[in-house]
Amino acid sequence: MSTSNDSSGDREIARIETIKIVPTWAGLLMALLALYEDGDRAYARAELTRMAMFADAAADAADVLHQIADQTDAQGNPAELSREQMRELARGVLAIFARVPKPATPSHQSESDG
Repeated sequence: MSTSNDSSGDREIARIETIKIVPTWAGLLMALLALYEDGDRAYARAELTRMAMFADAAADAADVLHQIADQTDAQGNPAELSREQMRELARGVLAIFARVPKPATPSHQSESDG
């Protein structure tokens, strides 16, 4: 979007801010609880279970990050990790997240799709 100034020929450019619209678990919690109470209980249960699994995976990932940050050698000095050691730790954390199931499919979608 831009506006022009006829007297000078200069153009002012209006900046458009982008908004991150990726839903968060905190933002979805109330909708999932409402679904559980009044609607598709199986879908809500599956997504709440998935949320709990993600929370556990995040806690495990935080433990690994603390392990990396607080690792010391025998003299108590910060330990230097090799690139391969860091990659191995990162792969381990990613494997934890990979065990979280894919998003559930609402019952009304799976019935109408089949």
